[in-house]
Amino acid sequence: MERINDFIICVNASSLQDLLNAVDPSIERKITNYVEDRRSVQFYIKDDRLDKIIQEVICFDRSYQEDGTIPNIRQSCRFSPEEVKRAELYVVIDRGAPRERAHWEPLVEFDYTATGDGDIPPPWCWQASPLVFRPAHLPKPTKPLWNTFCMEWCVSEPFIAELQRDATLLRNIGFREIINRRGDVIPGFKQLTGKQRLPLLAPQTTGLSSPKRIRHQGIEYVLTGTMLTEGYYPVLDRELVMDTFHGMPEWSFTGELHGFWPELDSEGEPTPPWPQLVVGRRIKGVLSSFARNQLEFVPITWLHEL
Repeated sequence: MERINDFIICVNASSLQDLLNAVDPSIERKITNYVEDRRSVQFYIKDDRLDKIIQEVICFDRSYQEDGTIPNIRQSCRFSPEEVKRAELYVVIDRGAPRERAHWEPLVEFDYTATGDGDIPPPWCWQASPLVFRPAHLPKPTKPLWNTFCMEWCVSEPFIAELQRDATLLRNIGFREIINRRGDVIPGFKQLTGKQRLPLLAPQTTGLSSPKRIRHQGIEYVLTGTMLTEGYYPVLDRELVMDTFHGMPEWSFTGELHGFWPELDSEGEPTPPWPQLVVGRRIKGVLSSFARNQLEFVPITWLHEL
């Protein structure tokens, strides 16, 4: 594994081409990946021209001038093909544009007094009503697995049908219907839920801000922050994982919640952060067989290998 510096920025632009038309055209050759989402573009670029690119982007996007801020620079961890192949578990990251859901109260309700039982542990037991979507915001069913803006995971029915060929590929997960604003079930997709979480990541994990203790029952820590200076290098104790799941799981979620937990306001409880999705080799293989997956698989390193 090597650590590299990526230039990652979100720019107010209708498309990447609009940005490229306004800056040095040679920048396009440096871009390694990008995501467009109606009013903004997030892109990744090599770090050998950071000063020039930052200045051009600041001139293009007035919001940076008004706020007096500069784009973020984040370190990434780049794993070799051998490391990816050798791993037994992978953190899944959706590199496609996250899908907007109609999540504001009272459309989706959360009950943080629920403690969970059996197959519905926190944070899924806190969700007291189905996710609500505008159908126009959903991807095509050929996309097997994707994130919402609030970091819930949803799956397509063709992907579920593929999993149903082998019942062992459905362990540790559940599915919930998603609905529209009228309360009608939306066909083609379901929300993915977990039945068990992994042990906490080992202290050797990098790319996470300091954990903060939260007041809700069932989960002790939440990890906050998105634009981080350290590359994400997840580390777990293999023996603890095997003891927790009585074997190596194909589906699991991190013991920590990832993201921001907004302060309470007069509107009531906010949407919670969610654990990261973790899959095994077989699920990774099924997902990789879908052409439009737009997923990145970050290999988990075992503590005893360090």
